[in-house]
Amino acid sequence: MFDKLLMASLLAGTALLGPGGAHAAGYPEKTIRLVVPYAPGGASDILARVLAQKLSDSLGQQMIVDNKPGAGGT
Repeated sequence: MFDKLLMASLLAGTALLGPGGAHAAGYPEKTIRLVVPYAPGGASDILARVLAQKLSDSLGQQMIVDNKPGAGGT
């Protein structure tokens, strides 16, 4: 009886210790790219650059504004 209880306790303890080593990586871990579907210099480009700067400061990760005219298609 004692052997079964000891074995069950050891098994339960081992099962609880296993997931302790697994953890998710910090997000975001790469540079964030913000795609603006209009040419540079317009109001949407300026707004995207201001937004990217604010988000970069708050997230602690670099953001790149990527202007791609025509990317707003269907």
